[in-house]
Amino acid sequence: YLETIDSALLRPGRFDRKVFVPMPDVNAREKILEVHSKGKRFSEISLENIAKRTAGFSGAELENLLNEAALLAVKNGNGVITSVEIEESISRAIGGLEKKNAVISKRDKLLTAVHEAGHAIVSAIVRPEVKNFCISIVPRGRAGGYNFFDEEDSNYQRKSELIAKLKDKKSLYTWI
Repeated sequence: YLETIDSALLRPGRFDRKVFVPMPDVNAREKILEVHSKGKRFSEISLENIAKRTAGFSGAELENLLNEAALLAVKNGNGVITSVEIEESISRAIGGLEKKNAVISKRDKLLTAVHEAGHAIVSAIVRPEVKNFCISIVPRGRAGGYNFFDEEDSNYQRKSELIAKLKDKKSLYTWI
């Protein structure tokens, strides 16, 4: 985003120090979740499992996830955060709000289902180690449907992993 900043601010002697702040790893995410879980009531929730499921989330996104789960828990009844609220909060953070009242034809629902099933099948074949934890044809945000996969934190990728990702990405552009 440096190209969007006025060049006068980037001249030597101004703001010439660049600091890289990486996204938190699984251990850091768990610690962030511990901080933001204070004062919230949980039922059978493992912060370690949430941290594993939220690769690529920033600290702010993790805070938002728990706050969203708390709001959903209150809305759903007793104010205790369960796995149901956590799952919905992760889905909202990744994909946006569900469009429950969207008018979708049966044909479009079928096409979306086949398309999303295709993502799941291709992923299972080329990346069997990656678990698919959610498939839906209910629109969220700008997506007509979605697959959510458990991705692990990694700074390095093997050639076989890159080839598998390329094969999976090609399926994104396959029109039915």
